[in-house]
Amino acid sequence: MMRYLAKFLYSFSLIMLYVLLFSGCTAVERPHDDLITTVTTMLPIKGEVQAQVLQTQMQAQQTDVPPFTSGTIASEDLNVPEVLSPLEFHYSNPTTIATGGGFYFAITTNGDLMGWGTNKEGQLGIDVVDNVPTPTRIMTDVIAVSAGSGHAAAIKTDGSLWIWGRNTDGQIGDGTIPSNSKPPIRPFKIMDNIISVSAGHDNTLAVKADNTLWGWGSNAYEKLGVSESAYLNTRKYSPGKIMDGAKVAWADYMSSLVIKTDNSLWSWGENANGLLGINVPYRVHGENTFSSPKKVLENVAIMSETLAVTADGTLWSWGYNAVGDVGDGTFETRLAPVPILHEVVTISKNMAVKSDGTLLGWGNNRPVRLGFQWR
Repeated sequence: MMRYLAKFLYSFSLIMLYVLLFSGCTAVERPHDDLITTVTTMLPIKGEVQAQVLQTQMQAQQTDVPPFTSGTIASEDLNVPEVLSPLEFHYSNPTTIATGGGFYFAITTNGDLMGWGTNKEGQLGIDVVDNVPTPTRIMTDVIAVSAGSGHAAAIKTDGSLWIWGRNTDGQIGDGTIPSNSKPPIRPFKIMDNIISVSAGHDNTLAVKADNTLWGWGSNAYEKLGVSESAYLNTRKYSPGKIMDGAKVAWADYMSSLVIKTDNSLWSWGENANGLLGINVPYRVHGENTFSSPKKVLENVAIMSETLAVTADGTLWSWGYNAVGDVGDGTFETRLAPVPILHEVVTISKNMAVKSDGTLLGWGNNRPVRLGFQWR
């Protein structure tokens, strides 16, 4: 009798353990739990919107949620719902948009720079250090804006460069050594005669009218073009010249990109997983950073991170590909650029707009970042 009782108790305990384990897996409440949000797409997939949605034809309207760009997810700090597909913007007349680390900018047709989103470190350049749910005017006469992880930079019509926000690594470029003091809140002028600017994660790149490239902030991974050993994070607290012959620059987390005046694309910094696109494999027991610029492609019109569009409209992609971010139909990391689309007119990370107005996306769709819903 005791033997049968022991078997019964053992079987009952296994059943209860099974119930507890699997009920625990399904009892967690998640928004939109009926959606499969972990889908990875290896090839570009056509969305249900056209180019005018990506460029946000913003119309003044009343809404209970703050503005969003296509395919984005709302910031948790703003306490608003997720957005699973593109929404119409509720501010009028934009010409340029920029997205940072939870904060956003738009330039109107009359040159007003508007900002909204998280603002705990002065990312929006306004007097109040708090989250801002609706577009707020920051400055006027603006022709270009770039948003980094925690700081931002804008070019005015007179070519002056203005900057504000986080300064933990000297990315503001005002010559001050970062400390525990509050970051600059209001925009202030840092340079003149600027034609292009890129605010990165912890550094800033700018191109002057004489086509010289300047950089400041963190030099981790040698992304400011300064050679260092053992990945030391040296910093430049004020602008320093990097190279001549530059036209457009891009400051990324571990690397830098520039299109030169001859339309060739160059990169330098960390080359893990083919990040630089220079067809050099990762060396397990060797140095993988490059402080000297290396050529990536010729005849480049626009670029963004690990994407570039050549003059004929071909979209090239390279780098880490474990979740399909290259978009070439494989999960194989690409050390050098491979063509994935044609007739492309504009790009952003994992998204492209073709000349016929179609918007395409590829790669990791978690959490629904591509704006596609699978059921």
